[in-house]
Amino acid sequence: VIVVSTQLVEASVNFDFDVLITEISPIDSQVQRWGRIYRNRKDDYKEENPNIYVFIGIDDGTKAIYHPVEVLEKTKDVLKKYEKQELGYDEERRMIEEVYNDEKIKEKYETDIAETLKWLDIYQASKKSEAQKIFRRIAGTQLIIPKIMELQDGIESEYLKKLANIIRNPEKNNSSWKEIAIEIFGPSSDEGSNVLRILKWMYEYSAPVPEYTLKRHVFGIAREFNGFYILDLEKKDAEKIKEFGVDVIKEIDLDEYLQSNIT
Repeated sequence: VIVVSTQLVEASVNFDFDVLITEISPIDSQVQRWGRIYRNRKDDYKEENPNIYVFIGIDDGTKAIYHPVEVLEKTKDVLKKYEKQELGYDEERRMIEEVYNDEKIKEKYETDIAETLKWLDIYQASKKSEAQKIFRRIAGTQLIIPKIMELQDGIESEYLKKLANIIRNPEKNNSSWKEIAIEIFGPSSDEGSNVLRILKWMYEYSAPVPEYTLKRHVFGIAREFNGFYILDLEKKDAEKIKEFGVDVIKEIDLDEYLQSNIT
């Protein structure tokens, strides 16, 4: 079976393939794609030839999807460094850290944030609520489904269940990501990596949806948690999304779903 897919395959899709051939993307996106290879095997991959191939050319189409381009360039450098090596969780984590801890990339993000803040100041978005609306329009609106976290198995399942409980708890609304990381993993000298790990999960188990949809169904959406809107589904519905991936939300009529399932 050969499957040709967009970045939809990065979402929590329960696929298990022998080989991946993919284009360049940011390193965290790459790690998600790699997770669809040898996913449910009893034995590790032991063949001499690699089973993941990444085309590292950066064309205009790729630049249009992923930005800043500096992240792609750094990802390319890191991929070359780890070429033909066996990759486990520790190696993947180091690769993510190497990309996003790069000083040039940090400076780029700091510049982008500074420009956005300047733009906010120009338009006098003095109220917190107004500023949040502007940032949301820039970054998109994410709908997170904690029930899918609870359905996962494997070595991360215990942590995901803890994160789901935190997301649902209104008393945790003002918790920082650092505080959440300590609650899930305990005190650690590697808190930065743990925060990154949590943020990766937050995006892995969420999907972008139109803000107008959320406004129409404000009573169906539990509330907001650190910039993510929470949708608690029935187990049967969560299992369907787990099977096909959270990005399937973008393919269904969310208006119709919320209207018929939440009253």
